[in-house]
Amino acid sequence: MLQVQQDLALVRRRLETALFIERKNRVHDLLRLVDDLHQSCIGRIEQWNPHVNAVVTTCYERARAEARAAETAVMRGDALPPLHGLPVGIKDLDETEGVRTSNNKNSHKSSHREANFGAGGKPGN
Repeated sequence: MLQVQQDLALVRRRLETALFIERKNRVHDLLRLVDDLHQSCIGRIEQWNPHVNAVVTTCYERARAEARAAETAVMRGDALPPLHGLPVGIKDLDETEGVRTSNNKNSHKSSHREANFGAGGKPGN
């Protein structure tokens, strides 16, 4: 009976190892796809933005850093929210830490400023 239990424990460990490796491979494939998607979006912005001037401020390095942080979190087994890592364009009317904001309150004026957020996500000085 002891031998059967030991054999079952060995099979369980091998199965857990195989499942871990499979999960890790899937995560790497997914992260590669996300990186390809980011590169594709960056390429399109760089190709067309000089002609249409639709993107005022880019955050390519910030996006890459956040992607690396997400990869580390996933490899630790942390859960990420749905759609995390998908590139998205944000209208520059909302204050965003470290990003130039054209707060177009008046259709004839546009003020450019850096948003400086203090503790608790509230604008500070």
